[in-house]
Amino acid sequence: MTNVANVSSAENSSAGQPKNSKNCTMTPIEISIEKLPNLASNWSTFLRDITNDRKLRAERINRQSEDVIQFIKRFPLLES
Repeated sequence: MTNVANVSSAENSSAGQPKNSKNCTMTPIEISIEKLPNLASNWSTFLRDITNDRKLRAERINRQSEDVIQFIKRFPLLES
């Protein structure tokens, strides 16, 4: 599985605010985690953590929205 991050970069801009915003365009760039330099390995970990957090959040929301019957099916009171 390849993780891809979308990044926007400002063209024709200095380090500060661009003086003329009409000349500044945002260009989307796709970056594969495998192509990041070694010094950016912390970004690789950060992006993986975000992906995992989204999955865990979705599972938690599903659990919080379940009714009593669904909960009992997940954790039966009697072992069979």
